[in-house]
Amino acid sequence: MGSVAVGRGATDVAVARSRVWVANPTAGSVTAVDPATMRIARTVRVGGTPRSLAVDGETLWVAVAGEAPATRATAQGVEALPESTCEPVIAGADGRADVLIASDLPLQGGIRITALQMTQAITFVLRERRFRAGRLRVAYQSCDDPVARTGLFDEAKCAGNARSYAENADVVVVIGTLNSPCAVAALPELNRARGGPLAMISPLNSFVGLTRQAPASRLSSKACSTRPAGATTSASFRPTTSRALRSRCSRATAAATQSSSSTTASPAMAS
Repeated sequence: MGSVAVGRGATDVAVARSRVWVANPTAGSVTAVDPATMRIARTVRVGGTPRSLAVDGETLWVAVAGEAPATRATAQGVEALPESTCEPVIAGADGRADVLIASDLPLQGGIRITALQMTQAITFVLRERRFRAGRLRVAYQSCDDPVARTGLFDEAKCAGNARSYAENADVVVVIGTLNSPCAVAALPELNRARGGPLAMISPLNSFVGLTRQAPASRLSSKACSTRPAGATTSASFRPTTSRALRSRCSRATAAATQSSSSTTASPAMAS
């Protein structure tokens, strides 16, 4: 019995006679592990996103999605974020980048599968775009915000991560967080970035005080200090739920009915 670290993002596993192969869609690679020594024998970069594996004797077959070139785990031209918190940098096939995108998501604990799918989606989109945004070459680094002991986000770690992003002049945007209290802890540091306030785009933060004035609460009292530079740097993209949509429609219908009733009654009152 033993274990070997093959990197976060590992999904499919296939067993051959002398090797165990592991697919990593995030890194765009497959890794061979020697089960006798529990050591990595080799890592092969593939030209896209490896989705599933199959073996025929000692021959490995890989189903690859996308036609973008393989990525590299390093990038010349940008400063990488600390390895203690973040995965290796992913960049285009030439290994060069002009700017760095970071994601800040819980890669440990019960929600890690959801967060991992998000990092894979980010990588997939960047690979489709050949790691370019207009004339700029883009690199990506996935970072973790929980602590290992609990698997839960930690506000001090959220702030520490944000400080690293803010101090790195190559970081242009942070994708995350998943938890609003973590965002509240991170935003003051991002707002003080040396090159100007650093943008944070979240797919799941639900606390309205991150982007606008909110009703009084423990979070809203803290949110008042999230913009020391005076600029709002947080944006949240959430689809309107059917319940919320029905509620809005009901209010609109009630208002229209009330307005119609008032209009109908006016002539009678006037007469």
